[in-house]
Amino acid sequence: SDVVLTVLADERLGAAVIGPGLGRHEATAAVVRQVVLQSRVATVLDADGLMAFAGQAESLKQRPGLVLTPHVGELAALLAVPGTELAASAVSAARRATQECGQVVLLKGSSTVVVAPDGRTRVIVQGPPQLASAGTGDVLSGVVGALLAKGLEPFEAACAGAWIHAEAGRWGAVKNPHGVSAAALLEVLPKVIREHVYERGPSWRS
Repeated sequence: SDVVLTVLADERLGAAVIGPGLGRHEATAAVVRQVVLQSRVATVLDADGLMAFAGQAESLKQRPGLVLTPHVGELAALLAVPGTELAASAVSAARRATQECGQVVLLKGSSTVVVAPDGRTRVIVQGPPQLASAGTGDVLSGVVGALLAKGLEPFEAACAGAWIHAEAGRWGAVKNPHGVSAAALLEVLPKVIREHVYERGPSWRS
C-alpha cells in the first residue's frame, strides 16, 4: 500500500480508477481502504473497490474527490441494506447513497443516475439494453477517470462520462443489435467524442 500511495501522490497523476478486477480478499480490501482514504487524487471507485467499503459508506465522507459507480447490487452492499429497499427508485437510491457517503454517485442501470452531494441530479436515458454485457461498466469507469484526469470536477466528469458511454452504446447497438462488447464500445468511443467535443451545450446538462 505504501508503494501505491507514493504513486498516487505523484503530481503528474491526474486521476485513478480503483476496483475492476481486484478481487474481494480481505487483505486486498484493507489495502484499497487505506489507499483510497489516505490519497487525495481524484478517483473513480468501482466494482471490488466499492465492495471494500461494504457497510462502511460513511467512512468515505472524509475523502474528497471521489466518483462512485455502483450497480444496484453493489450499492446495496455499500449501504448494508437489502437490494429491495433500493429497487423502487434509482434516483432515490442514488440520493440516499450520496447523503451517506458525501460523494458523487453514478448509479448504473437501464438509465444512469448521477447525483452530487449538493443535490444536483442528472439521468442519462439513451443507453441501450445492448450495453448490459461484461466489461462495459469498466469502460465507463475508465471514461470517467479520463475526464477527471483532464480536470473536470467529479459531478461533471460523471455526467459527461455517462453520456459519452451511453451514446457510444447507442451507436454500437446499431451495428451489433444482439449486444455491444467492451471491445466494440472502445472502438466507438473516439467517434462519439469527435462528433460532440465542440458542442457548447452538452446534452448531459440541463
